[in-house]
Amino acid sequence: MNSQQSRLILCTKDMMQVMGKSKATITRMRKGIRERSRKNKYAMITLEEFCEFTGLSEEKVCATLK
Repeated sequence: MNSQQSRLILCTKDMMQVMGKSKATITRMRKGIRERSRKNKYAMITLEEFCEFTGLSEEKVCATLK
């Protein structure tokens, strides 16, 4: 993880920006991430979990969000 990184938690809008997908698609993706991590439906999604699920590197995701 980059020392300049300021985010640990990603919201739906962040994921939409990175993936270029609709809110409905990202909502389904968030559900899959939570199921994979065995979290409840209100749990936050971390940058690490998102990157592991999508196969993207944390550096690329952080660069896109800045």
